[in-house]
Amino acid sequence: MQLVGQESNLDIISKWQTLPQFIIITGDKHTGKTHLTLYLCQRYNLQYVLMKNGINDIRKLLDVMKPNSNTLYHFKNFDSASIRAKNSLLKITEEPLPGNYIVITGGSQLKTLESRGRKLIMAPYSKDLMISYLQKYFLRRRIMYKIIYSWI
Repeated sequence: MQLVGQESNLDIISKWQTLPQFIIITGDKHTGKTHLTLYLCQRYNLQYVLMKNGINDIRKLLDVMKPNSNTLYHFKNFDSASIRAKNSLLKITEEPLPGNYIVITGGSQLKTLESRGRKLIMAPYSKDLMISYLQKYFLRRRIMYKIIYSWI
């Protein structure tokens, strides 16, 4: 799995002996927050469950979680969740069950939530990085088209 422009986050993750049970990934739109979450699942061999941000969904999480289930629960765009939903998640993060991991992604979060989790900040893509990445991709495509058309 390739994560373009996130070397500092990958470096931080590589130093973790174990995955923190509560992680907050913030950054601008379209910087790969969900992709990084899926990378964590792959790296730590976890099941992935995308959760809704409603208060009832968060309350049901307590019934769903089983000790040592090796499951990562992802709350996407959690900055847009209601204050009641955020407070409910805050209670869950006080004493998380072992083998269960929660990742919230989006913009700024409640300070109390941020104090409980490990925070990763997505680096914005620079124009030069995007051009470099796209040039490699399109160069390969041109070569591939030449090979395909040479067979026709």
